[in-house]
Amino acid sequence: HVIIEGTGLAPSLPVAQTFFDPRVHPYFRLAHVLTVLDASRLAAQLADEGADGEGRLVREQLALATTTLLNKVDLVSSAQRQSLTASLQAMGLRVVPCRAGKVNLGDVLKAEGQTFAARAQAAGPGAHVPGVWSVGV
Repeated sequence: HVIIEGTGLAPSLPVAQTFFDPRVHPYFRLAHVLTVLDASRLAAQLADEGADGEGRLVREQLALATTTLLNKVDLVSSAQRQSLTASLQAMGLRVVPCRAGKVNLGDVLKAEGQTFAARAQAAGPGAHVPGVWSVGV
């Protein structure tokens, strides 16, 4: 297993594309894309519809992700946690709750949920992922 954790404010696509490079692809299979989300900020980030804000970046990360580590769940109410979890699961994501970034590695590595390839294929051209939007210029 190779796990790459990029900064929370960086796009995931360039890293994911690396695994499809003909020089890399024969040696590695991109099974899952993880993203770490801050439970205490997620609702505000998703509401941010600016073209260059955190909201756009979070939506891009969610569009590629198969699994999300929902961090800082101790900073939100039980109802907020349940609502965030339900929203993420509705996007087809596996949700692993955590506090202070501490998570059981076995929980992260479990091959549950859609793989990256299955998620990408299911989305297909023109598919809509709830909570994710894009604009072409």
